[in-house]
Amino acid sequence: MASLMGACDGEPPKPAPATSPPPPDTQIVQLTADGARHFTPSTISVHPGKVRIVLATTGEMKHTFTSPTLGVNSGEIPAGKSVTLDFNVPKTGEYPFYCAYHQGQGMAGTISVKA
Repeated sequence: MASLMGACDGEPPKPAPATSPPPPDTQIVQLTADGARHFTPSTISVHPGKVRIVLATTGEMKHTFTSPTLGVNSGEIPAGKSVTLDFNVPKTGEYPFYCAYHQGQGMAGTISVKA
């Protein structure tokens, strides 16, 4: 029987380094998905153009970052892990995002895009 153990030092996970440098003029946003089923911040303010979200999960729950309007779906993000999401926001407006697992408990937010 195999035993798997992870480090537990009480510190929140740090975002993983991006797999590649962001394209020029990319807006970088740090986002946390926590065990209380919240995104922090829940409102992301950017301008139209390239966006990179570095999303770290804390707590013991898996999460997703999903925005069908923008065509973004992180897939499952295990507890204590992080992902980097690169996408384009084409125009001004309000774009909803949510966790597919916890949307019913209010785990949602908005990307507010202003010129």
